[in-house]
Amino acid sequence: MLLLIKRYIDTQSELETWCTHNLNIKLLGIDTEFMRTRTYFPKLCLIQLSTTTEILIIDPIKIKDLSALVGLFKNPNILKIIHSASQDIETLFTTLKVIPTPLFDTQIAASLLGFAKEGLLISYQEIVHLVFNIILEKDQTRTDWSKRPLTEAQLDYAFDDARFLIALHDAFQAKLSSNNHQASFNAQINALIDPNKYTPQLDSVWRKVKHKNKLKGRRLSLLKLLAYERELLAMHKNLPKRWVISDEILIDLAKDYGSSLTILDTLPVLENPLLNQINLDIKTMLSKWILKFYQSDKSQESVL
Repeated sequence: MLLLIKRYIDTQSELETWCTHNLNIKLLGIDTEFMRTRTYFPKLCLIQLSTTTEILIIDPIKIKDLSALVGLFKNPNILKIIHSASQDIETLFTTLKVIPTPLFDTQIAASLLGFAKEGLLISYQEIVHLVFNIILEKDQTRTDWSKRPLTEAQLDYAFDDARFLIALHDAFQAKLSSNNHQASFNAQINALIDPNKYTPQLDSVWRKVKHKNKLKGRRLSLLKLLAYERELLAMHKNLPKRWVISDEILIDLAKDYGSSLTILDTLPVLENPLLNQINLDIKTMLSKWILKFYQSDKSQESVL
């Protein structure tokens, strides 16, 4: 379990060769390191893989074409093992348009087997300690994985994140079946690998706007449109949506413009002091979105 060969792959040829040589493996541990502090979509910085004989770190910053991995991740004869898979899947789905299946999530298994208190999620480090009595370092949790070169501490942390995945699977799989947890486990896995989970649901993004409950009627309708358009713009610019336009501005604009029967009854959007700190391009977009709301509202009234 511990004596696994470590490999660092940062060239296209090495990656393709490794993938070709491992088409017949049965178990594949997967972990990722990514950054999302300045982007809408997660930026994939590392992929860690483990087999029964080795641990790999694959450098997607140096390797521009990762398509050789897609066949492995989709191979129905290879069980993919991930701990707390949601964010890893989202990152891989965003980058490679693939969801690793079939899947075994060690966090779900651990929770069903009673390793975590009810309602709480157990971390990878905690479960490794409980099952193997091994303490893993946590000092690189908040590190910047996009910087190169990586330090020895970063590499050790990344290797360890994939090192115990297969061993955890081996410890849990039989117990799931013997304790009648397999059906519940399968149901949670099926929900986890649903592509809809990783596709932005634009019609419901308004639900994540802070203080939305203060708005009703036409004001809430305008907020829904503004939140929808903000999401599209954030995706296009690949920026955090609240960097593009804050929730507070969306709420205030919905209050100001959502209550009026006509846009002419209100202060023109481009002159609104709420927008003093926003650049002209965003102001113009907001003006267009609010005008779109009024035009849509007016067309619905004419139908009635």
